[in-house]
Amino acid sequence: MVAPVPRPQGLDTFAGLWVALDGDNVIAAAETSHQLALQLHAMDHRVTSRAVVEYVRPAGDAYIVGVG
Repeated sequence: MVAPVPRPQGLDTFAGLWVALDGDNVIAAAETSHQLALQLHAMDHRVTSRAVVEYVRPAGDAYIVGVG
């Protein structure tokens, strides 16, 4: 069993949302990945080209990765 990777505390306010991060800064957030993609598409490419997109899971949720 592998211990979960801790997330930065600043992301706790975005639990249950998809976020785009530029380093430690949230540059966009949305309820669905599609909505987030639309937001990023409307933004300056120089900002979004460095973005990493991830789902901020609620603290009580558990996920199994790499099974199947």
